[in-house]
Amino acid sequence: MASAWVTREWMDGKNRCRKRAANGMKGVSGKDRFVVEWTEPDGQRRREKIPATGRVAKRLADQLVRKINSELTLGTYDRNRRQPWLEFRVEFERLVLPAKRPATQRLTRDTLDLFERLCHPRYVEEIRTRTIDRFKSMLGIRRGRNPGSTLSPCTVNRHLRHLKAVLNKAVKWEALSKLPEFAFLDEPEKETVYLPPDEFGRIYVACDDAKYPVGRAYNPSEWWRALIVSGYMTAMRITEMLTLPWEDVHLDDAFLVVRHRHTKGKRDDLIPLHPVVIEHLRLITDYGALVFDWPMSRTTLWAEWARIQRAAGVHRPCHEDHVHTPRCHVYGFHSLKKACGTLNATLLPKAVLNAFMRHRSFATTEKYYLNRDALAKGVTDQMFVPDVLRTDS
Repeated sequence: MASAWVTREWMDGKNRCRKRAANGMKGVSGKDRFVVEWTEPDGQRRREKIPATGRVAKRLADQLVRKINSELTLGTYDRNRRQPWLEFRVEFERLVLPAKRPATQRLTRDTLDLFERLCHPRYVEEIRTRTIDRFKSMLGIRRGRNPGSTLSPCTVNRHLRHLKAVLNKAVKWEALSKLPEFAFLDEPEKETVYLPPDEFGRIYVACDDAKYPVGRAYNPSEWWRALIVSGYMTAMRITEMLTLPWEDVHLDDAFLVVRHRHTKGKRDDLIPLHPVVIEHLRLITDYGALVFDWPMSRTTLWAEWARIQRAAGVHRPCHEDHVHTPRCHVYGFHSLKKACGTLNATLLPKAVLNAFMRHRSFATTEKYYLNRDALAKGVTDQMFVPDVLRTDS
């Protein structure tokens, strides 16, 4: 049967103790905290903390219990009453997050942690547009990854997108009556950062200095060369390469398949293989489960990738306004994919290029992967020039 009751909470040393509270004020101390718990008609358990302590908290808890019991008895109980934020988050993480990709789960939890730390939400229904604007402004002044920097507009917008997705679910669950307005920051259009062919060549040679992975039938240099050549000529993301099993690679037929559980687009993709890629992949066939098996952490992978670039003399210029660190001057793994899109933009038809990059729309390829300066080379030779300005006349 649906009913409500009061639970008393107190600290016994470092342990939190809970016990169902009796009626009245007998035995209530000034440090006691109280929680009202109840069972809804459909059997779901709910709880609400009383924002006070001592006898005042007990009196408020008793009043709330009487109110809920009356509503349950009369059939006027509103299951969409104000839901505590922490209760909603626990339910969201239990029912929704497990179906998301691991990276999405991590970013969503990071966003919710920041939202709680900066805005201290108590009830879902109390979240308004003003709350979102306060969250956005406080994110904008937080310290960034590099010394002397703040969070970039891209990072702020990423947190806002994840929070909006969570609150959208709150609206569908009827815990929030209306979705607040989200005003995103303007993101600057920066130059596409891709790995130029000349620097790729130096890095390819510098793979001789690679130290990991070890204990294989091949040298670390062969592993790294196969990795960067595959990224440079197949447009695969680093996660897709590190999770690629040999059973999905068909070297004799010159193609491989990236499965939906490892792709950003959540679909199986067939990728044709250039003979150069096949030649490098044949050098690292040791009959393991994964093509690019990396037994250490991703941090070690990044450190080894940066060390190889420094051995190659790579020093990428960084134009951001912050205190520069060594990481500013090396390329990320995604620059391999961007290079594939940029360098093939003038060689492949748009439809073929977009299919090869595995984007749903060519607008994505054009926005993030094409270097407008590289595409503009040779345009000036074809431009109209007035006769009076011609030097060959």
